[in-house]
Amino acid sequence: MDLIRVGDVCEKIINNPEENIELLAKLVEIDDPLILLALGKLFKNICPLYKIRVHSNKIKHKNADLEINKTDKVLLGYYNKFLKTICNSQLAESYKTACILLESLDHFNFNDRLVSKVLLGTTKHGISDYCVNTLVDRIKFDEDSIHLILDSCLDYKFGPQICDVLHESSYLNKCVQMRIDKEEKYLKKQYERPPKMSKEEKKFFGRKFLKGKMKKEEKCRLILQKETRKEEKNELDCIDDKIYVKTINALQRLIFTVLKEKRTSCLMGVFKAVRTFKRIIRKEFYEGLQFLLNENIQETKSIDNILEGVNTIISVFGESNYDLRISLNKLYQVARPFNPDLSDSQLKVCCNLIRELFILRKESKNRSKNILARLLVLSTFIYSDDLDKLVKEITNLYDIDVTDSSLHTSTTFETDIDNSNKVSFICNSLRNKRNF
Repeated sequence: MDLIRVGDVCEKIINNPEENIELLAKLVEIDDPLILLALGKLFKNICPLYKIRVHSNKIKHKNADLEINKTDKVLLGYYNKFLKTICNSQLAESYKTACILLESLDHFNFNDRLVSKVLLGTTKHGISDYCVNTLVDRIKFDEDSIHLILDSCLDYKFGPQICDVLHESSYLNKCVQMRIDKEEKYLKKQYERPPKMSKEEKKFFGRKFLKGKMKKEEKCRLILQKETRKEEKNELDCIDDKIYVKTINALQRLIFTVLKEKRTSCLMGVFKAVRTFKRIIRKEFYEGLQFLLNENIQETKSIDNILEGVNTIISVFGESNYDLRISLNKLYQVARPFNPDLSDSQLKVCCNLIRELFILRKESKNRSKNILARLLVLSTFIYSDDLDKLVKEITNLYDIDVTDSSLHTSTTFETDIDNSNKVSFICNSLRNKRNF
């Protein structure tokens, strides 16, 4: 079929879908690049703004149930055939068409097929960037398809870009805010008791005993009032409970899978996501989460991943009574004097994390002496205002005498903050040169 005729057919269908919808019969099964793109834009324009439920023959729009008309059923049948053609095609245009439909029809039927096709396109050379950008955009700004993307990406070789934008998702951040509001409301309700009513108020607001017709009218009024309040609440929350549960479960599954499989390229994004969404991660998973976080920062060699992981552990478990020994050891190793990979920005982050652990949270005297000895040696090789301030803060808070020989029991290359050996020659030669 020539392109001019395809254009004429698409124009007729857009102008009058009810009468010309049958013209799609010969087009939806043709695997041609230009026809795929043309039909993708056609369906983008003629598909309705609701999901068609064929089994119930009804359309649920807000609180109203509308009947499905014949045109909707025919349209859904052709759309189904067109998606089968796209999914079976290996053309680059088929992946681009799936991206166009996912961006425009994320509310419509067969969304899972589009998500799978786009995820498959992230592994194809030449079209991968286009597919990745589509998924990133959906995660950031969409709420209808985000749970499908998070749930389906585990079946494909997804890249780190998906994990990197999780903390920027407007829908997930809305879920966090909703959880915070619910917790605050519960605490407020728990601590604030309603004032006692007088006898006259009790008579007026007390339970009324009605009979006959008045009782039936009052029952109908209460049912209507309940439905109205529920509708107002849903409009205020703007979050569907079913989608909310699916999204949170998919997010948790993605986080724990990445941590368990130790996908190094995705760790940075997952650490940020855990920090951002710690309020919506179920409490019973916290013990396993801490184990996986510790395991990942122990095995990774990237300083950025170590610092991000330690920051996440402090953010989630810092206020609890957990012993953060593994995090302390990793910071102790990062702050070794002859570390060629340590940049100025990384040193600043490391100092801030040590300050959180030793100044804001506090640790034992033995650990504070060992970390101070390590920082003293490091400060002789690297000049940094943050490092000097941190040394002074730890010295003053823990009342440590820097001239005491017991302070310098930590060797330069020791890796365990709790097991220090005898004095290193560097510490001995420099311990009397520090002035506070």
